[in-house]
Formats: sequence, structure tokens, C-alpha cells
Amino acid sequence: MQVNFTARHMELTDPLRAHTIDKLDKLQKYMDLIVDADVKLSVEKYRHKVEVKIKGQHGHVTGTEVSNDMYQSIDRVFDKIEKQLRRRKDRRINFHRAKTRSDEAATPVQNPGRTEPESVDASTIIWEEVIDEIIESEVLETKPMTPEEALMQFKLLESDFFVFRDSLTLDHINVIYRRHDGKIGLIRTS
Repeated sequence: MQVNFTARHMELTDPLRAHTIDKLDKLQKYMDLIVDADVKLSVEKYRHKVEVKIKGQHGHVTGTEVSNDMYQSIDRVFDKIEKQLRRRKDRRINFHRAKTRSDEAATPVQNPGRTEPESVDASTIIWEEVIDEIIESEVLETKPMTPEEALMQFKLLESDFFVFRDSLTLDHINVIYRRHDGKIGLIRTS
């Protein structure tokens, strides 16, 4: 990490430099790789101003603070930057968690003893989250047909799923769907 200091209308002392570098080191836990940091310290009459710009692997963060004491300004500006970095890291973590959960909920879990990866029994599907709000609902008309006929209809419609009633057992509703890996799955109800 390279730290560039600029002091205007004041002398940059070693304790100020050390205090600033200590604060920068504490930010490493929020930002994986801090590449470059620009710190501008200035004094105008009684105002002690600190401007910090940190360039990292995932972008940059800036902060400015003015107070009556230089150490107080440094502490406040690094508190602001820490808050920004914490918020950014939490968003990134929550985004990846939500993406993982949605992939797990959308992908059915298969029985490891099965030889047919395309067909999945409805009892093997595990839903980890319950959907709180239904955005849109649709009534589907299910027609009795064989799985082969349903597969042909599914390919013609180019949809993500196709619901049909098995012609052998009219009580059972089945679903053909397109998996994330591009293959086609069949959910059979009992």
C-alpha cells in the first residue's frame, strides 16, 4: 500500500503520519486490497481539514472532514470511510448469499442413487425459503398427455417449464422444466 501525504499551511509531523497510517491499517479488514491512499491535511484559520481518497481492488472511497482539531478530523474521516466500506462489503456478501440461495432453491436436489439425471422425483426437492409475496399468479390448463408428448410441446413453446396431466394416471400433475445446466428435468407427483 502506498500512502501519499499532502500538507497545506502546516507541518506534517511523525505522530500525525503514524496516526493516519494506523487508521488505514484498520481498514484492511473491510477492503481486501488497498492499493493507494491519498491523504490531504490542511489548516485554514481554525479549521483543520482532512481529505482521504482510498483506491482499492474494487473501486475507490473518499471522505472529507473539518473540525477544530486535526486528530479529531482524522478520526472522523476514517469513521466515515469505515462506514462506507462496511456497507459496501455487506452488500457484496448479501448479494452473493442471495444468489446462492436462489440457485439452491431453483435447482432441485437429486437422489444420488439415480442413474437418470434428467428426471427428478417431487419428494427429493428441498425448498429452503418460503416466498412471502406472490408477484404474479397464472391459471394453467393441464391436458392429459404422455411425457413424450409433453416434451414435444415444451420444446415448441420454448418456455422454462410445462405443466401437464399424465394420461395414464389422470390424477397426477407433472412438470417438465429447463435446468440451469441446460438439460431438461421432469417432476412427477405421486
